[in-house]
Parts: sequence; structure tokens; C-alpha cells
Amino acid sequence: RVVWLFGDTVLGAVEGERGGARRVKQSAAAGGFMVRNSLGVASVDPQTRSPKAPMVFWWQKQAKPGASDAAAMQLKLPNQQPGEFVWPINGVRTCSGSASSGCKLLLVAAHVAPLRLGVAKLVQSDAFAVKATVAIVVHNPRDEPADWKYDMKEIPYPATEAIVHWYVGMAPGDEQGRHDENGKWVYLVGATTGWSRQVLARIPTSDFVALSFNEMQVWSMAKPSSAPGWHTQSKLPTGDAFAKTLVSIGGTGESSTEAGVYYEPTLGLWYLPLVDGHNIVLRTASTLTGPWSAHTVYRLPPRWMPEEEYFAYAIKSHPELARKGEIVLTYNVNFFNNPLMGKLFDVGEADTYVPNFLRLKISSGSA
Repeated sequence: RVVWLFGDTVLGAVEGERGGARRVKQSAAAGGFMVRNSLGVASVDPQTRSPKAPMVFWWQKQAKPGASDAAAMQLKLPNQQPGEFVWPINGVRTCSGSASSGCKLLLVAAHVAPLRLGVAKLVQSDAFAVKATVAIVVHNPRDEPADWKYDMKEIPYPATEAIVHWYVGMAPGDEQGRHDENGKWVYLVGATTGWSRQVLARIPTSDFVALSFNEMQVWSMAKPSSAPGWHTQSKLPTGDAFAKTLVSIGGTGESSTEAGVYYEPTLGLWYLPLVDGHNIVLRTASTLTGPWSAHTVYRLPPRWMPEEEYFAYAIKSHPELARKGEIVLTYNVNFFNNPLMGKLFDVGEADTYVPNFLRLKISSGSA
């Protein structure tokens, strides 16, 4: 069983066909047109890598007539202010022992605060700002999502609020940053704010399960002239100086704030997918600490070019759907400067803001 995490989810029906299709905006009395997160659950045949049945989608339907629908996961932090919310973004499963009852689902999420609409339009931004990264432990992921029990906590770091986000990607690995599904470490790919850089952290899996981050390490330089290494973040400088100690895993501009990090066994490489202008790029490395190299694998179709007011983002890989020698990706497409999402209900935009699939074939000469 595979779980897909969705952020803002548009609800309701679609009318019309092909280029003339449009979404029907669901009224508040009928549950509203959007929830902040939803889940998709699918069973996939491990031999054919094909779904056994259509995906089942989960969110909380209106409890009574006239009430709004609600997100699948009701994620509330002790310090959460009115209007703020939490987006689950990436996750891994970890199991202790042979019984599935010992499995946990570990998630990273963004703690998000709304911006005033006027501010969002002024800076041509989304109508929100990320405040922190949240760790979530689902204790019973084999149960139906409506019955999930989970604990959560913001991931601390010795710097000002939102200077670095640790939800870009996560993966299990060994001490050396090599792929190991049963590795004792959970690696977190992050991004610094501002002129974004891709950065790396890790935490013992058992500590993540316990939501204890005292021993969280970051790939960094203890001194400006020292070689990169793993350092417990609490022992590094605080404030803005903390971000300066972090060592980038990739060149300037080769970064994403929402991608994921994955392992491809045919190549024997980690890969991180991202959008670079008109292109989809895979960054690859044999170990998570690098060195990393970039490879353009796909050019976006004319329909989704930035010149047409669209941007592509949130590229995810789906190893459960990939046969040997393949990588299966999805990417989302949205409008620039559309903070209230109104353009999604225009005629001809029913295919905007839905996953676009891309299947890559790996040749023997790939690297």
C-alpha cells in the first residue's frame, strides 16, 4: 500500500470536455472548494508496478449540512495561530521487527502562515509564508487514514525563524550517506531561504520516532576554513551564522524547496528532481553528501511554459510505479500571481493544478 500526500486540494466536479472543460466551484454549503491537505491511498502490484484499483482519496467530509469539508490530517501545533496550517510534504516508512504493527510513517511538513492578500500581490507571491518545519510520526499507518494516530513537533535549529526548511526531501540511509532501506539514519534535504541553497541534515531513525532532535546533525563546516563534515547542530554558531556553516550539496541555483530525494538501483545513484526554467533536471550523486551533478531530462511542453503565466513545481518520484530501468515522476502546474486560486476555475483550466506524469527510460549509458 502506498500513500500520496497532497497539499491544497481542490474539490468538486468538472464539466465540459477537452479544451472547454472547467471546474465547478463547490459552494461553502456543499463543503467548500478546497482543503489544506488530502491523502491518496493505492495498492500497487509489485511485479507489474501497476495499480490494482483506482486510488482512494481521503479528506474529512462535512460533519453536518452547511459545514465545510476539512483536511485529511488535522495538524495543530501548540503555538499555531488562527489562519495558520501545516502541509505534509515528504515521508518514509520505518519498521522495527518483522510484524507490520511495528511500522511507523515518518513525515516532514511545513508550518505555514497566511500573508495579507495585498502583500502577496505586491511581491507576486503565494498568499503564505513558511514559518518552520514540522516532524510527524504516524503510529498506525496500516490503518485507514481516518483512524491514524500521530504525534508532531517543530524541528528546532539554532537560527532565526524560517532561515532553513528541512522538508524538501527525506530518505533512509547508512552512516556514509549510502542507500539503505533499513539504515539507522533518516536524511533530510533542506533549503535555505532567500538565495536558496540545497543543504543536508540527518538524525538517528530512533530519535525521529521519539521526536527527539538533540542529536540532529548537519553537513557543515565547524570553521570557515575547515573541511565539510557532520556536526551536531546545537554545537554550531547560532543566528544567521548558523546558515553560513551549512555546506551546499550542489551549485548555486540548483535547488528546490519541494522535490524529494530518491535512490535509483539501476544507476546506483541518488537523484533529486527539480525544475530549472523550461526544463526538468535530475541531480544525481552516489552518496547524499555529493558530489552532485545535474542532467536535463525533459523540456516542459509549450502549454506549461513560464511565458504562458504558468510555473511547474513539486516534482515527485514514484518508485512504486517504476519498472526496472525506469523513473516515474509527477509535477504540478499552477499560475503565477494567483493567491486565491480563482484562475483554476476558468474555462480550459481543468487540467491545471493536477499531477502531470512523466516516465523516463534509463539507457545503459546514463549517468
